[in-house]
Amino acid sequence: NGRHPTTPHQPLPQVLNRQGESKPTYKVVGGRKNVKKSDSGTQSETSAHHQLSKQQEHWKAAMKHNKNVLANQEQEMKEYLRRQQKVAEKHIKHYSPAAVRKNANTND
Repeated sequence: NGRHPTTPHQPLPQVLNRQGESKPTYKVVGGRKNVKKSDSGTQSETSAHHQLSKQQEHWKAAMKHNKNVLANQEQEMKEYLRRQQKVAEKHIKHYSPAAVRKNANTND
């Protein structure tokens, strides 16, 4: 069919046979070179600290945003209540039974 015969792939790690040795030697593919165990632990701690720092920055930014949103909502609510109070006072002055009696007495 024009294709090359397929050979089974060797699983990682690859097994290398050196001449004159009866035991196979394993080659680690994709491993980290020249890294001490103590160094690798320090890197993960630094990475965790950096991640925690980023989370704290995100949290602080979110809290600042929420504070601004709540302050704006509070301001808008105060303005709404002031307008409602003016409408209510106008309504009370116009439709109050005491005002109707007062107006009726002045007409007498």
